[in-house]
Amino acid sequence: MRKSVALLWLAAVSVPCCPRVAGASGAFRSRFVHKRFSYTYREHVRKIFRDGEQSRLYFAEKERAFHRRLAVALPGVERVLAGARRRKIPIVSYSVTHPVIRLPRVADVARVSRAAYPLNLALEQVTPRSTETLELSFSHAPRPGDLAWLVTAVMRALSAKVNDENAPATAVLQTYEPAVCALSGAFGLYVGARVKTDRAGKASLEAAFSAELKRLLPAMAKKLAGPGAMDELGVAGGLLPLEPVVKQRSAAEPCAVFNPYGPLVDGAEPSLVRTSLDKGSMQVVVMIAPRAYDWGKVNLTFRRWLGELLIDEHHRRAAREQSFLVLMDKNGNQRGSALSELAQNREPRFERLLSRIILDRREPESLREEAVRVLARFDAPRPYRTLVKLLAASRDPKQQDGALAEAVRALAAYPRREAVELLIGIRNNKKAEWNTRVGCDEALSRIAAGLPAGHPLKKKIVGLREL
Repeated sequence: MRKSVALLWLAAVSVPCCPRVAGASGAFRSRFVHKRFSYTYREHVRKIFRDGEQSRLYFAEKERAFHRRLAVALPGVERVLAGARRRKIPIVSYSVTHPVIRLPRVADVARVSRAAYPLNLALEQVTPRSTETLELSFSHAPRPGDLAWLVTAVMRALSAKVNDENAPATAVLQTYEPAVCALSGAFGLYVGARVKTDRAGKASLEAAFSAELKRLLPAMAKKLAGPGAMDELGVAGGLLPLEPVVKQRSAAEPCAVFNPYGPLVDGAEPSLVRTSLDKGSMQVVVMIAPRAYDWGKVNLTFRRWLGELLIDEHHRRAAREQSFLVLMDKNGNQRGSALSELAQNREPRFERLLSRIILDRREPESLREEAVRVLARFDAPRPYRTLVKLLAASRDPKQQDGALAEAVRALAAYPRREAVELLIGIRNNKKAEWNTRVGCDEALSRIAAGLPAGHPLKKKIVGLREL
């Protein structure tokens, strides 16, 4: 009897008095743009909420606390930045349109080409609780020591503690989301940034956005008026005039109908269809109301058009610099995609990096294999030396090596004695992995096929016995 009562009591106290609905793990993130810097704070949140309203109130309080801390910290940051100018550090007013390069470490600034400037440099400070990102604009390359001092000093100022003495309860920084937009017949354009800024920042950013909007409107109108534009977009039946469709939507802010945070397609009829592209930290959204459409074609075509109108050689160079830094970082998890992006780069430093990856057997095999493919596309005879070194170091390959197999295929384009002798050496080595030997045999056959009759190398290859 006592045991039954105890079990009933345990069951009773195990039931929560007010059931909770999981609304749970996620992150609080807010980005603030000042006239001299950009600061992003991301805090990891693991919490269960009763309902959506409790979640909304929780994150709204996080946002107020973030802006209150900024109100306390900004004077200290201003003093640090004034000190940076006195030290002749080449910092300039923050630009949302400059390309951004994220540095894994401060010392990596020395690896960025001087031709990539002006640009924004971004560095992260990661703790178990949060991730903070500081972004600064530079006219030319800062010295690593100066950059280290500046980032440390600004981050220290931004971590200012809020208390009753330095910030009354009402001292919360007033912030705004800068954006401009316009409707032009059958399409609309939005230019903005998914950031918060103060009153002065809003005025300066929206002035820059207005200039960009004025430039883009006639250029996009010309794209849409071009022959075959609707077929290219996958639009059937043409475009509806945009203004009557927009008036059906209720939006507190004129630019809110562009949905800068998504979704790109709404469920209402007729649908408003949007495509977004970023240039630096600036976001551009183009919006149409098609009668019928192929979403894949609309999105790809508009992204290509926006890329042609927005992304210049300056931004493309910065993208190559970013990919180069990612590839240099052995602890990075995006090195494969960075290698693909750099496939068209023909700079000697990139060729040296490829060679280093290919010859380092500690690197992932898939990365080495792709590096050989990329290097093989370089103009001959530049890749030859690396391919020969790889074969010379693999005279007795007992296991299949994807990079070696790619190098064997690539060497078929080089009818040279050294390459032929290395291929023959591995082909005739009965201890070597079978598929590698077969690959060498095929490469030798292709070399022989391209040589004239009577050539000494052709005679040597033809005289080989079958495997």
